[in-house]
Amino acid sequence: MDLKSWFIQYMKYRLAFGEKETNIIDDGNAVIINGDKYEIQETLNKITQNSIVCLNKRENVEFLVENWDKFSDNKNQKIYFVNTKTNDKWVISPYLHSKLTSPKTLKKGILTLFESTPEM
Repeated sequence: MDLKSWFIQYMKYRLAFGEKETNIIDDGNAVIINGDKYEIQETLNKITQNSIVCLNKRENVEFLVENWDKFSDNKNQKIYFVNTKTNDKWVISPYLHSKLTSPKTLKKGILTLFESTPEM
């Protein structure tokens, strides 16, 4: 299953038990869910204000760490690191995470999260 299809199925399941109706729009390289845009980037290589869905690959985690200050400015952004083969993921909110962790341990903490899900 490709990354976008995986994410749409994941969000349908996650939102299935909510009381409000879910509106999911496939928008090319993005998915819009109830007005929130999630950019699909198999290789994380672009900083955006929207949430991002990418593959759980070391190069994507390295890009996040290298650009941490830019990502952590956005209060609403989440980044989903996905392994579509094992149906597994981890999610980080850089803004919130930056409030809870020290800059000294940032890379180690993110690599620990990365290693909790098999790499693609």
